Amino acid sequence: GTRGMLRADEWFPRRGRIAITITEPLAADGRDWSDAMALARGAREAILAHCGEPDLLAPDGSPP
Repeated sequence: GTRGMLRADEWFPRRGRIAITITEPLAADGRDWSDAMALARGAREAILAHCGEPDLLAPDGSPP
């Protein structure tokens, strides 16, 4: 949830508070590309669950 402090169209961050949440560790189920992508999706879901910001990716995973 740092978009309010580090905005895309500005060079310098704004002052503000940032809360850090440490969750359970994530682990890959294997060693191939699909396992890496599943791990990335799991990390993204964990971040979205705690950051209080909207998901900006389309349902198919493409950027807006």
